[in-house]
This record gives sequence, C-alpha cells and structure tokens, in this order.
Amino acid sequence: MFQITANTEVAAITLNLVPDRPGIGAQVFGSLWTRGINVFLVSSTPLAGGKANITLSVNKKDLQPAIVTLKKVQHDLGADSLSTDFDVALICLESPNLATTPGVGKKLFEVFSTNKINVHAVSSSGTSLTCMIIGKDAPRAVQLLNKEFEIGKKEK
Repeated sequence: MFQITANTEVAAITLNLVPDRPGIGAQVFGSLWTRGINVFLVSSTPLAGGKANITLSVNKKDLQPAIVTLKKVQHDLGADSLSTDFDVALICLESPNLATTPGVGKKLFEVFSTNKINVHAVSSSGTSLTCMIIGKDAPRAVQLLNKEFEIGKKEK
C-alpha cells in the first residue's frame, strides 16, 4: 500500500561549493536549529576539489530567517554562494514496505521522466522516497503517481 503527498509550502536553499569534510552538516543544521527552523529534506552533492553543494528545504515562512542564518554559515565555511528557489514542492511516496519492494524508485522516476518532471533533489528512507520538483508540477506529479501506483483503486 502506497501513499503520495505533496508539500508546496517549502522553499529550497543551496549552499554552493561548501568544503566537503566532517562537521559541515552539524554546523548547517545546528545554526538552523538555534533559530527553530525545521529542515524537511537535505541532499548533498559531492563535487571535484573537495567541495559539495548542500540543498535543503524549509517552510516558506522560515525562508528569510534561514537565509540570514545560512549567509553567516556560508561566510564561516568559505562557501562560494547561497541560492534559493521559492517555487519547489516535495513529493513523498510512502509505504511501510518500501525498502523491501523492488522497482518502486524505477517506476517513480520513469513516470517523472516520461512526463518531463525534473527532480532537483532526492531523499529516501526505509519507508519513504521524497523528490524535490518544480512547484507547478506538484498536482500533476501526484495525479500521475496515484495512477501508476493504483492509489485509491478499489480491489475486486
């Protein structure tokens, strides 16, 4: 049994060209925690030269305080830049058996690919697969995934 949810009340923040070393995550999350800012998704992309990009999503109402907080972190870490995207959504596919059900990710990404829905970041656990996409694509993504995973279909 699968469940699909969309969260369109989020914004994305990316710290670009952050040093890729232990302790960076603690500094980023610690700075946001002290301001009471919750992070819904985080994705780190290792790059050449010992650098990484860290993308995270926060509630839209927390975007400005998060930017102020992370600008200081950017400076302290020597990160190259900070970028934001206000038009994103998190699409979450959940199932208690996700980790033991082969092919779920394949189906999700095929649906997105076929329908030209670009995934900007991905996070997963044993029970959920969350994708950050362009906000305007969220209703269509939910509809397509509900159809693909036969959510709401009555058994005969």
